[in-house]
Amino acid sequence: MVSQNSDGLTGVNNAGLTEEIYLSPQLAPVLINQPLVTDASLTIPVSPSTSTSKPSYSTLRTGILRLTPESMKCKLYCRGSSCKYCSATSWTQEQQALKGIYSSWVTPDLLAMARPTESSIKEYNLINQLEEKGIKAIFNLQCYNEHSFCGPPLLSSGFTYDPEFFMKNKLYYYNFAIPDFGASAISTLLDIVKVMWFALKHGRVAVHCHAGLGRTGTLIACFLVWSTGMSSYDAVDLVRQRRPNSIQSAQQIDVVEELAELLSKFATALPNTISTGSGGSGSGALALSTLLSYQRDFLPNEEARKYSHVPKLLFTVTNRLLRLVFEDEGVKYTLSSTSSYQMASRVTSAASFSSSLPFQFTHNVRSCTFGVLSVEWKNAFTHKGRAQVRYVVNLLARLSAFPYDKDNALKTKFQQESLINLETTLAEMDASQLVFLMNACMVSIRRPYCPKQSLIRALEWFSPQEEGQEPEKTHDIGKVEDESKTINLRIGEVAIKDEEKTGNSEASKLGVASPKAVNLNANWHCMVFHMCNVLSYLTGENYDIVIELITYWLTGDVIGDVKAAVHNHMRDLYARNMRQMEQQAAKIRLQREQQSEQGSRGGSV
Repeated sequence: MVSQNSDGLTGVNNAGLTEEIYLSPQLAPVLINQPLVTDASLTIPVSPSTSTSKPSYSTLRTGILRLTPESMKCKLYCRGSSCKYCSATSWTQEQQALKGIYSSWVTPDLLAMARPTESSIKEYNLINQLEEKGIKAIFNLQCYNEHSFCGPPLLSSGFTYDPEFFMKNKLYYYNFAIPDFGASAISTLLDIVKVMWFALKHGRVAVHCHAGLGRTGTLIACFLVWSTGMSSYDAVDLVRQRRPNSIQSAQQIDVVEELAELLSKFATALPNTISTGSGGSGSGALALSTLLSYQRDFLPNEEARKYSHVPKLLFTVTNRLLRLVFEDEGVKYTLSSTSSYQMASRVTSAASFSSSLPFQFTHNVRSCTFGVLSVEWKNAFTHKGRAQVRYVVNLLARLSAFPYDKDNALKTKFQQESLINLETTLAEMDASQLVFLMNACMVSIRRPYCPKQSLIRALEWFSPQEEGQEPEKTHDIGKVEDESKTINLRIGEVAIKDEEKTGNSEASKLGVASPKAVNLNANWHCMVFHMCNVLSYLTGENYDIVIELITYWLTGDVIGDVKAAVHNHMRDLYARNMRQMEQQAAKIRLQREQQSEQGSRGGSV
């Protein structure tokens, strides 16, 4: 069931699990406040589709079905109590992936089926079948009291079965009501596919409406488009191959195409010319806040939280590069026992936003939402590790010398690649392609992020110091760029207040900043410091080769005093890395000494 509150959309399943959908200001006019679609297509502007998908029902037939009263519809078109979709007698064994129910596997993990009935659940021991096939969740797309004259009488639940029965047997159960022969608003579909993604992490999923054809096929096609980047035509075609006569009305075809169109504009791995509005000529035309808001709208909720401050492409590429050098087991992200956001005690909200935010939160820039990064240095000194380090350093050196080099084919590919399924695509790529994508991601963001002095001061504040000396940072929740606000910087027991504009504001463009301004509320902090941190691990003592490149990424130019600040920051990171390396080496020596002592004692005994 889907509800809307002041923060966005909330999907609640009947097992008590809640999935929240937060919509960006840019897409809110498109995605929220849309009712369930019944008689008209959505008003999202969509260019003419090249798809040749056709509805299995004509527009005339669909219109007649919609106008027919529910009580007459069942008797005229579904054979009333003899409805073939409510029994197993009309179907072959091949048409019953679940025995007793007209059902088909559309993908190895997604089952489309007609609605179960109380009698089929008992007669065919459906719970045991679901368990044997690894199905952990059921999605019901029917409306309450729908098709009340088809098959057996409805129960008090409003369906042909009691949902509580499934939940008592430890199955996740979701009911997203969609009108028969209709489709949901795009916002609701996004909600459902994100919940489906969550459910698939726990096991296979079964989806049903009445016959398991129209609404069920539409939802599965939308999930394929969203999760894999498949075209609307290919998704519809695949569903129909596995489940003939699926996706029945023109409206259902339209909604799959509209979702695909929306995803192609706003949910690609690299921003494309449509989302940046650059017409193909502008690099860095998309503001970081806008990019992050698009991610938040389209990523699964778990990932939307994880990548709330860092573009998913940048994090995934840098993570892959680290694992090429340090191996999978040599790269760790350690989250603290508490959330990355913690209430800051005795910190009073700034007057400029106290009415909407009753308290402030601390946010650790170094750990962000994905944890503190650490590596096993010994893996970089293996034969493979040394070779990868040399290769990556050479790639970065070339990129620093020729930052305008482009691989247009790869860039175009990732301007069309689904953001959702990014890990699968990157898994087979080598270091040269990954380094190119890292550069493409950084230059696709509008620069500079902030006034020059704010950037310099931020690099100074967040340079690694001796353990325990890094200042505590306060980070407000729900910050929107282009606002003026008061921020609090707490150093020990001293609170410093600064008034300043955020990174993409007019003041930023003019280079205006308070003398003490370190915009600790800006989106770019976590991204910049994660990127610098990763490069310090990849380059080691060769960190000098990326100084100009980082400066260019941050400002769009090589500015002397910014370059000096970047150099000092990378130097401090290198010094920290050396301390970590020495600590790990000392730990290994101690372990070997202890093992040697134990061996000596065992020999003497």
